Amino acid sequence: MLLAFMLIAFLTTNTQAQVNIPKSLNDVDASKIEVPDSDFSKSILKALDPGKSFTSLDKYTKLLAGNKELVGDVLGVMNGSGSEDDKLAKVDELKGEHKDFVEQLLGEGKASEYYRLVKKNIEPLTQKFKLAKLFL
Repeated sequence: MLLAFMLIAFLTTNTQAQVNIPKSLNDVDASKIEVPDSDFSKSILKALDPGKSFTSLDKYTKLLAGNKELVGDVLGVMNGSGSEDDKLAKVDELKGEHKDFVEQLLGEGKASEYYRLVKKNIEPLTQKFKLAKLFL
């Protein structure tokens, strides 16, 4: 029994989780990203949802619609044809457009708060879905 305990303790102390979150889209190898199913879409949309109390109901509804459009567009690009560099460039462009949309909708201060919340929500998803890295 003591030997089993020592073995488990040894394995847990020597195990290290290594999560590589890219600092930019240039660090992502799109050819190795598997485009997931609707479970991914639901998870990302949930991570992009700041909650109803974050802003007014009108802005919240517009934000949810914009997020849904972004996720659909990114999945469309990743499922589409073209080189991996072209896909990543298009995703980067979509993210830029979405950022402009969010900043215009919420204002810069509230948008910064929103992006901190989104980053906190998406980082755990990067372990399950490699494509989630594109939304950081």
